[in-house]
Amino acid sequence: LLSSILHTTRVTVPFSLLFFFLKQKTASEFSACLVGSEMCIRDRSNIDAYQLDHYRLYTLVVDNYHAIVSRRHRFAGLDVVTWQDLAEEKLVILDKSYGLNAIIRESFRQCGLRPNIAFECDQVDAILGMVEGNFGISILSKRIAATQYDVEAIPIDPPISRNTVLVVPKEVEARQRLAGGFVRHIVDYY
Repeated sequence: LLSSILHTTRVTVPFSLLFFFLKQKTASEFSACLVGSEMCIRDRSNIDAYQLDHYRLYTLVVDNYHAIVSRRHRFAGLDVVTWQDLAEEKLVILDKSYGLNAIIRESFRQCGLRPNIAFECDQVDAILGMVEGNFGISILSKRIAATQYDVEAIPIDPPISRNTVLVVPKEVEARQRLAGGFVRHIVDYY
């Protein structure tokens, strides 16, 4: 998509001078093109099983998932919670369209526990609103949960890491100046 836009408009300015302002829908479509294309931004936990010798991986975000609770919840103020602590709590989590859903379920399974999932949806704001209202607790990235909501992020033991990486074929980055410039821009942005 990007290369066809640039090719048809005959852009000849250096990459550092290019700015793209995309609407949310367009950004989602652009992201989908990257996923199915030569470059891809992925969650690190999803790519470890792939053979990546011919790819360069750039870590963009290193984060851990946390228990997200209302400041009125009994866990508020704790230094850490365990999966056993979380097992009896009503969970409000992202639905199965998100990889985190499977990660949460698997983390409970590995501890020999079954999660008490009260509600699933695809809207982080809805989840954080329910958590703030003390309807239940959630498990999200601390970076995502750092919002205007009156919630608290508590580390989980053992933790689940979230590392977002940019995956680029080595020959594409080396061969195409625009691709290399795009990679540098994304890495600098994060």
